[in-house]
Amino acid sequence: MATSAQQIRAWRGPAIFRYGFRPFFGLGALYAGLSILFWLPLLHGHLATSSVFVPVDWHVQDLLFGYLAAGLTGFLLSASPNWTGRLPVQGLPLLALVLPSALAVIGALPSRRPAPGLPSFSLDTLSQLLLP
Repeated sequence: MATSAQQIRAWRGPAIFRYGFRPFFGLGALYAGLSILFWLPLLHGHLATSSVFVPVDWHVQDLLFGYLAAGLTGFLLSASPNWTGRLPVQGLPLLALVLPSALAVIGALPSRRPAPGLPSFSLDTLSQLLLP
């Protein structure tokens, strides 16, 4: 029987789906950097949107339900194998955790309103329910 370290090393898929922190930390950092490029002009009045949020509320919502959730999920998926002795989530199960979060962010991008046909509020809820 293979040890857990051997099973982890045996993963042959994309490296980003080898450990739980990789997609969540990477996509969270990418989104944080890109959203600043949108939020600063919005805050200073150089960019107008038909958003349901005022700029500060949009920022708070994105920090709490986007960036914080991604960071917390990445941390818990990385730490739980050490705490429990179980194998880390990797591959398709990890992708199944990443996709609802990514779809929630993408679905809410057009003017921070739920996109027609893509209820971002339900995707946000689903992504929060899937937190480890």
